[in-house]
Amino acid sequence: MRKFTIVLALLLLAGLQGVLAQTRVISGVVTSSDDKAPIPGVTIVVKSTTIGTTTNVDGKFVLSVPSNYNTLVFSYVGMKTKEVKIGESNTLDMVLEPDVMNMDEIVVTAIGIPRETKALSYSVQNVGSDDIQKSAQTDVINSLQGRVSDVQIISSAGTAGAGTYIAIRGVQSITGDNQPL
Repeated sequence: MRKFTIVLALLLLAGLQGVLAQTRVISGVVTSSDDKAPIPGVTIVVKSTTIGTTTNVDGKFVLSVPSNYNTLVFSYVGMKTKEVKIGESNTLDMVLEPDVMNMDEIVVTAIGIPRETKALSYSVQNVGSDDIQKSAQTDVINSLQGRVSDVQIISSAGTAGAGTYIAIRGVQSITGDNQPL
């Protein structure tokens, strides 16, 4: 009789644990608001937990959410992070908007210390994306030719798979190699 009581108590506790640990399976697709294309690699996390997943190549996800949590957080580099409350439906399609940020201009000096351009005692040269797009070159490195002083760019044009040689501050150096890092 005593064994029967212990077994019954264990079954009751196991059943109670199963009732308390119920989960919902939420699935859906994450797309971009710009072109309505699916976004692979979006991180989806249950808020205030470490439970999460990422979207696959088609932007689809499946996530098991404990019943006592009701908010999902969607985040992706270059997109605004969104927090969404889970409703009654087990399907949740999400549209993420791009997060455009304007960054202040800084210069990283030779010893790796970031400084503002106006705080430096020497001149700074800047080549923007507009300058590169205006050049007739198909290669980004070759489009820098003639736009920055003390930089020589020598390309092996016409040879398939050939590289481009970049010399900064002249062709001589102490170690004999002046290729950029």
